[in-house]
Amino acid sequence: MTRQDFPSRVMWMKVSESISMARYLERLRDHFEAHGYGYPISYLAICDGGILLAVVASVAQRYSQLLAVWTILAVAFCAWPLVWFQLTGRTSAVMSTFTAICATSLFLLEPVSPDFSPAILAIWLAVASATASLRVSLIAAAASLVTLVVPALDGRLSQAPFWIVAIGFGWVVGYMMQVQLRLLHEERASHAARELKAAADERSRIAREVHDVVAHSLSITLLHLTGARRALEEDRDVDDAVDALGDAERVGRQAMADIRRTVGLLDPAPATAPPEPDLADIDDLVADFRRAGQSVDYALVGDPKAVSAVIGLGLFRAAQESLSNVAKHAPGQGARIDVAIDEEVATLTVCNPLPPRHREPGTGSGIKGMCERANLLGGTSQAGRHGDDWVVRVAIPLEPDANTSRCLQQLLRRQP
Repeated sequence: MTRQDFPSRVMWMKVSESISMARYLERLRDHFEAHGYGYPISYLAICDGGILLAVVASVAQRYSQLLAVWTILAVAFCAWPLVWFQLTGRTSAVMSTFTAICATSLFLLEPVSPDFSPAILAIWLAVASATASLRVSLIAAAASLVTLVVPALDGRLSQAPFWIVAIGFGWVVGYMMQVQLRLLHEERASHAARELKAAADERSRIAREVHDVVAHSLSITLLHLTGARRALEEDRDVDDAVDALGDAERVGRQAMADIRRTVGLLDPAPATAPPEPDLADIDDLVADFRRAGQSVDYALVGDPKAVSAVIGLGLFRAAQESLSNVAKHAPGQGARIDVAIDEEVATLTVCNPLPPRHREPGTGSGIKGMCERANLLGGTSQAGRHGDDWVVRVAIPLEPDANTSRCLQQLLRRQP
């Protein structure tokens, strides 16, 4: 090998060593994440570093007995739990405490002052109390105290009170880490449960939106198609039939756009979408039903500016569902919508005559959805027979309480 090749070879060896060390650290990190009880890898580094420093300091204090059998055994006892963890991925509080007691007892056979060997016992006790049950960690702490008290009474351990306090401190630190880890796991589980509940609530909300849109559009489309059929069968009026079919097509396209917007809420990517309907859109809703041949009267009393967007959406959906039910269950019957807004409450009332063969409503999701919307907004919803009429009344307060305000904020954040 020439002299010019030597620097290149040295550089290549350094690069190979760095790559091997990086691979080792990566394997160690993966290994600890899989078997490290949920603690970060820095915890392992701190504990191993502390044990290594304590062992080196204890051996250095007894340099004259460096090759003694008891010194070699003490170092082997200290290293064995680390080797066992690397080989099996498991650790045992009983084994680590036992090896630490043996190593500390062997070091104390050659007393020095000050002595750092009890630090090995304190660190291993912290590891044991952080990974074992309370009963096992208390037994380990008691055994560690006995290990220090006996040589202290024989005069082989100086500064015994300090190291006894260090043993107690190590146990407290380890146990606090275990409690903190348990609370962290509980918080993560609770967070996951809240996410599942939020997802279920969002699916229910989207289902109500789809139901409202589909029921409304189908009701108006069927009215237009009925009008077109009658225009062709009875009056032979092609122009009226074409107009009715055109209106049905327009309503169908609008419904498709609304469904795409609602289903688009499931897409996590941001997207631009038209705003949700509000109180002002009830005029267009009534106009759609009128064009479809449904007789609908609408009256608004009060200042519509006092109604927020979320409350307006709730009132619009209630009116939409009520008119769809009129077209479905009472075809040919007129309907009246009254919206009254005062300083405290916005009230929507929908009234229509009952058909001759009236059936009580079933267990569909329409009325249930209205009740859920009203409850979320802090209001009330009632639907039932009143004399010869069917009356739906929704009342929503304009100034909700604190709990309802949080619901309003959540609904506003969900709007596209």
